[in-house]
Amino acid sequence: MGTTVLRSYRPATPSLTQWIGVGFLAGAASVLVFHQGAIAVMHALELTQRVPYPMQPTEPFGVPQIWSLTFWGGV
Repeated sequence: MGTTVLRSYRPATPSLTQWIGVGFLAGAASVLVFHQGAIAVMHALELTQRVPYPMQPTEPFGVPQIWSLTFWGGV
């Protein structure tokens, strides 16, 4: 019964593509959690008339405003 040693090389740092993907997801998530969360709190305290998570269509493609905000937050 022999011992098998499995050696695999994993780079110490992620590739550029992984960094960009993680950065995009972090930015998009921060819009949904922190940006819209702050608007929800301010709306609940009647400090603003904006509602959180707006679904009005945007120009020119008619995408809901929350998804537009999320995309641009990721970018």
